[in-house]
Amino acid sequence: MKVVKIVTHHDMPEGAAELWAREDVVAIGWGRVGDLRGKGSEEIKELLGKKYKESEGQAAKSAGTLIRFRDEIEPGDFVIAYKCSNKVALVGQITGEYQYEMGNDVAYVGGETEYCNQRKAQWRDRPRNFHRRFLPDDLPEKVALRGTIAIFECNGKKLEEALRRIPKNAD
Repeated sequence: MKVVKIVTHHDMPEGAAELWAREDVVAIGWGRVGDLRGKGSEEIKELLGKKYKESEGQAAKSAGTLIRFRDEIEPGDFVIAYKCSNKVALVGQITGEYQYEMGNDVAYVGGETEYCNQRKAQWRDRPRNFHRRFLPDDLPEKVALRGTIAIFECNGKKLEEALRRIPKNAD
């Protein structure tokens, strides 16, 4: 099974996770780049440099993250919303294609996040807000990898069994 880890938000991890759950989306930033559809890596890097004053190296890294979000995630993928600090906020499944959304609360959390790059997701009611150590095998280490997005393979049966065993107050 393909698993996608996405960090909720660097400054507001709790609030972003709540908004994702309410809006049934998963999202990443760099909203001022605009709709990513039809844009290549070089154009995205150039926009990141202009709109966010990112260095060439940082713009290349950010562009890679945006392209992965747009192109490598698919409906049906398992998704983990990671709050960092060893906490998983939400688990669910990607249900939609990439979209540039400006009309929901995730896009403008107090005008700060610009999380307009979104995909629809169906979040499970439980487990929520648990320590990553409850995940099976090497998944706790993979979830904690640096970066906004990490995509990896996982034994789906083991993952489902582990999720069922997580106590209600697992933090």
